[in-house]
Amino acid sequence: EQHYTSTVATVSEADLVAADPIRVNSWHKNKTSRAGLRFMQATGRLHAHESLFERKLLCALDFHGATNVVSQPFTLTWHDGARERNHTPDFLVEIDGSLTVINTRPAARVSDRLLEDCAAVGEMCLSRGWDHALVVGYRLPGFTIIDTVSDHWDASDHLGYSEDILDLLADSGPTAFDALSAHFDAPVVARAALQRLIWERQASIDLTMPLSDATLVALPGEEVRP
Repeated sequence: EQHYTSTVATVSEADLVAADPIRVNSWHKNKTSRAGLRFMQATGRLHAHESLFERKLLCALDFHGATNVVSQPFTLTWHDGARERNHTPDFLVEIDGSLTVINTRPAARVSDRLLEDCAAVGEMCLSRGWDHALVVGYRLPGFTIIDTVSDHWDASDHLGYSEDILDLLADSGPTAFDALSAHFDAPVVARAALQRLIWERQASIDLTMPLSDATLVALPGEEVRP
C-alpha cells in the first residue's frame, strides 16, 4: 500500500480517479455499520462502502451513469486557524467528464464538525473547478423505485422482449406498466425486461410516483405523468 502527498493545486485528476481507497474496510463483531462491496454496472467494478447509507448512494450513482467512482479517494489536510485537521471524503465521482467529491451522512447524524469538514472540501473543490455534495437522504419514492429496478440489471431476456417493448412504446406512446406487459405471452418475463429497460434508462417513468401496474412507461424524453 502506497500513499503520496500533493498540493491541491498540483494533484492529478487522473491519479485521483485511479486511486485505491485511503481506508480499508474492517469487520468485527461489534461493528455497527455494514461495510461491504457493491458492483456497479456503470463502471463494471466493485466499489467499497462503509455503511448501508453509502451503499444506497452507489446504487443511485449507478442509475445516473457514473463512469468512475473512487471510495475514500484522498485525505485533505488543512489548518482551521487553531490546529491542523484531516478529512477523508466518502467518494470521488466522475459523471459526464466532471468530478464531484461526495460526503454522505444521514441527516440526523450531521454534526458541526462534518459541516466544517465539508466546507473545507468545498473550498478545495471550488479552487479546482470540481463539484461537492453532502448527501443526507434519498428522496422517496424515487430511490425505492431505483433500488427495485436495480435488481433486474442483469435480467435475462431470452425471449427478446426488450426490442419489442421499445417498438411498442415508439408506436403507442406512454403505456401503463401492466398493459405493456400483457402484450406478451410471458408477462412475468416482460416485466423483468421492462424493469431492466427502466434501470438502463432506455424506458422512462415518473419517479415522483410509486411504481405500480398503472405507472405510465415511455421512451426517454416523452411525458410520463398521467
